[in-house]
Amino acid sequence: MKNQTAMNEFILLGFSYGLQVQNLLYLVFLVIYLLTVTENAIIIFVVKRSHHLQKPMYYFLGNLSFLEIWYVSVTLPRFLFGFWSQNMTISFSSCMTQLYFFIALMCTECVLLAVMAYDRYLAVCHPLRYPAIMTDKLCFRLSILSWAGGFSVSLVKVSFISHLTFCGPQVINHFFCDISPVLNLSCTDMSLAETVDFLLALVILLIPLLIIVFSYSCILSTILGMPSAQGRRKAFSTCTSHFTVVIIFFSATLFIYARPRRIHPFNLNKIVSVFYAIFTPALNPLIYCLRNEEVKEILRKIIDTRNVVIMMVIRTDLHLQSPMYFFLFHLAFIDICYATAVLPKMLVNFLVKDSITIAINACMTQMFFIFLSAGCEVFMLSVMAYDRYVATCNPLTYQEAMSKHFCYQLVGSAWAMGLLYSVLNTIPVLNIQFCGHTEIKHFSCELPPLLSAACGGTFLSKLILLSSAVIFGSSSFLLTLISYIYIITTVMKIQSAEGRHKAFSTCSSHFIVMGLLYITALFQYTKSKSVSSIILDQVLSTQYSILTPMLNPVIYSLKNKDVKTALGRILKKLQFM
Repeated sequence: MKNQTAMNEFILLGFSYGLQVQNLLYLVFLVIYLLTVTENAIIIFVVKRSHHLQKPMYYFLGNLSFLEIWYVSVTLPRFLFGFWSQNMTISFSSCMTQLYFFIALMCTECVLLAVMAYDRYLAVCHPLRYPAIMTDKLCFRLSILSWAGGFSVSLVKVSFISHLTFCGPQVINHFFCDISPVLNLSCTDMSLAETVDFLLALVILLIPLLIIVFSYSCILSTILGMPSAQGRRKAFSTCTSHFTVVIIFFSATLFIYARPRRIHPFNLNKIVSVFYAIFTPALNPLIYCLRNEEVKEILRKIIDTRNVVIMMVIRTDLHLQSPMYFFLFHLAFIDICYATAVLPKMLVNFLVKDSITIAINACMTQMFFIFLSAGCEVFMLSVMAYDRYVATCNPLTYQEAMSKHFCYQLVGSAWAMGLLYSVLNTIPVLNIQFCGHTEIKHFSCELPPLLSAACGGTFLSKLILLSSAVIFGSSSFLLTLISYIYIITTVMKIQSAEGRHKAFSTCSSHFIVMGLLYITALFQYTKSKSVSSIILDQVLSTQYSILTPMLNPVIYSLKNKDVKTALGRILKKLQFM
């Protein structure tokens, strides 16, 4: 393919709003990307794992979820990295590659949605012949047809676009390389490329759309002819999720692609592109989970019986299935996230002296995850204190009170409170003014040193930091304190010394971890300015953000006989492998 372009790179303009709005969009897009990948990965896992979902409908749903992961990964990671590094340039070859995969995946989704509509048509209108028609072989052929069709159409489109001459300006008025903004940079006659693009867009959109309309017309006619209301409701329920996804996807896609390429304004184009390129892949798994009874039932069974985390624990040791060790697993995961948010960047700074700078977006991201991990850890320790209270003070009702469903609710609440704490403290920082070259006298982007480096607009952040620390910290601390008051009162009433020793041994590890975290954190955030110093702040931060996550597993291993016994069994197994 011969390239006639006079330019080697483009500049992605992104969103031309204020810095505060751009920082907020960065945070929102980062969360949406992580949610989209997680949601669709869960759908794929559920479909593969459940024998009840080994049907053509869910085979295509698994294909759609796999496609959505790549669909959102084509655009968002590049945009997030560019915004984080303050480098929005993209080479010509990278732009064409991004454009090719984006169009290919979008066209594949069009065909795949038509295939899913045809599957629903056969299931509703020809239920007796459905298993004989929709065999595994035909399902595989239809999925291959979808992928091959989408990538072939994209190849033709991008082939014509790449032969155009681009001679300036270099700025692409978009957050990724989409067809319309790229074509508008051409300085030669692009009528042929535009015509080919327009005709192929109509073909790849209208043919699947006609199949979908025909399928749903037949489905609707068949359903309305059913005598029982229950039968009609059941038939509708198998199609509503797919129909909702079709409406959302095609309404936005037709608006963008089934029209001449030079339509304005570009801001409207970007908003619509955000909808179908970012929000739709995030919404699709939710729609299928909320509107599909079979998927909801399988998810409910997985959550209530053997989640992936529980399976990992069971495979390690069958004796560690109690709520206490379930919470311990989540605490260990939080500690990994906590240390990972701080240590990698600090080590890079230490090893590479030229890399001690950090972009404002990267700083905000690091601070967000530090707050998230810290908030989750504080509330997870409170949950663990409550678990020890129920186990010690109400042992007969412990199994019933601390059911698996309730344990998941408690863990979810800890993460939700951590997320709320992080969002409350991160968003106000976006309005802070930093003048010139800002030096943060710390090894990570923690809020107090960041506020000290600002040159204005810190009052709201300081107020929210103090208020949230008091509210979240005191509520968590009071719950822990009340739990241990009841535990100590109950243990002291136990007549035998052996019974008291056994009861205390189940709480000692957690109590030491609580002491390490709270003493350091309280001293850090409640000390007066007269005793503050840069060295002291860094030492205290090292204690609760690095040393505490490192010491927690050691403390639980040394102070807990069950964990020590389980570790011994694992080591013995490894010796014989």
